[in-house]
Amino acid sequence: MPRISLQRILVGPLPAAEIRHDVLLLVATWLIVCADIAGAGYEFSDLRRDGELAQIKTTMRVSGVLTIDEQPEAAVGLADQRKSVGMAALTTMEFSERLSERGAAEQGRKFDSIRHYHRAAANLDVGGEIVSTELGDENRLIAVRLRAHRQELYSVHGNLTRWELDFLESPATTLDLYGLLPVGEVEVGDHWDPADITVARFLNLDAVSRNQCQCELLSVNDDIAVVKLSGRVVGSAKGMATEIEFSGDYRFDLVWQRINWCHLELQEQRAGGYSEPAFKIEAVVRVRISPLSAKSPPAQTLLDVTGVEGRGNLSLRFADRGHEYTFLHDRRWYVTDDRTKSTTLRLVDNEDLIAQCHISRLNDFPAGSQLGLEEYQEDIKRSLGDNFGQFESARQDTREDEYRVLRVSALGTVSDVPVRWVYYHITSSDGHRAAFMVSSEVDKVEVLADSDRLLADSFLFTPSTSTREPSEDDSEPTQVSRSNKTETNPQ
Repeated sequence: MPRISLQRILVGPLPAAEIRHDVLLLVATWLIVCADIAGAGYEFSDLRRDGELAQIKTTMRVSGVLTIDEQPEAAVGLADQRKSVGMAALTTMEFSERLSERGAAEQGRKFDSIRHYHRAAANLDVGGEIVSTELGDENRLIAVRLRAHRQELYSVHGNLTRWELDFLESPATTLDLYGLLPVGEVEVGDHWDPADITVARFLNLDAVSRNQCQCELLSVNDDIAVVKLSGRVVGSAKGMATEIEFSGDYRFDLVWQRINWCHLELQEQRAGGYSEPAFKIEAVVRVRISPLSAKSPPAQTLLDVTGVEGRGNLSLRFADRGHEYTFLHDRRWYVTDDRTKSTTLRLVDNEDLIAQCHISRLNDFPAGSQLGLEEYQEDIKRSLGDNFGQFESARQDTREDEYRVLRVSALGTVSDVPVRWVYYHITSSDGHRAAFMVSSEVDKVEVLADSDRLLADSFLFTPSTSTREPSEDDSEPTQVSRSNKTETNPQ
């Protein structure tokens, strides 16, 4: 039987005898064609699976200006004690990643991951001082756990340093990108606005107070969908106010059904705080993602990892760079002054300064010599002077490694503000000595809790690697007040 032409269908009615199966088929085909012409819609679903493997390369280039305190033990924010320093950095990270699904979430699916870093290096230039550094071998296996608005990273086999943690917490990570996908069907030219929590995770912020981020499906060619990113965000990071303007794009592979690329350019201006200096920077971030075969050696390293569902080694390690000591500390402690023979840290919790700690490497004792507990208390009482009120506690302990630790807690006042000082004097079996003192206002002692004990329990003397002679700048501050201008540190 001859086929019925499309023209006859469009022009006029057909004899009933000619309306058969081929007519219905032709009409159905035409309706499908018309629907496709009317709107070519796309859906970009998060189809990642538990146990999925991927290979990632991330580069970040940063340039800008830091505003630092010339006297870090002084009160924060005094304009006449601050100076601007130029900085630049180039970081490169290459790692394999295995996903672990945690179930449904309000904004997309939740995934934790295990990463093995094959390469993680940075070249830094701060005020003309150039440093090249890499992630430590013991910290190349990293667990990533999604918590609230941010990710929590920790080393499976060791303890990250503050620098390593900051280095790994880059924006536009693989776990955050999928929150930027649209909900439902979109067409080329359509726009959508990612939620606040998505933007916070994408830009590595604690919170977002103003979100003007927008995504646009720019094009779909050769099975690659390109989504444009742009916006301005006001929020906070590590307790400090920040403002970010950004633009860029990410690409969705329609065959692989995964995001395989992200390019981000941003300008950020962040206010200074108790833990870090203010800065104004420009940064370019590129992320490339590709599938990883389960039979490859990098995949096998990840598949062999088990038992890291807990919170792992969240304590950070203070790395020895010529100080002749190292120790662990919780993540609320930030180094604010780092010299050859001394280190100053601040404990900052929810944007509030809780405590300050000053650590000093002292001259070695002759063999067989020791500082007595009562003698140490007298030194403390004498150094506090009129600020001294009473001793809260005093004890002497010997650790399993034969380190002898004196711990004395004293109460007093500075400018009518009740203050608590906790002093430690640590001596190794071969006479190496160090002293450190933690000061806080009495009403903040509960927040401080026992975080000072971790420093003392983990403190170790290390062989000297310093090539710089101590200078007058290595002298110790002398008493802690409410504005953290002073400290008392008996020898």
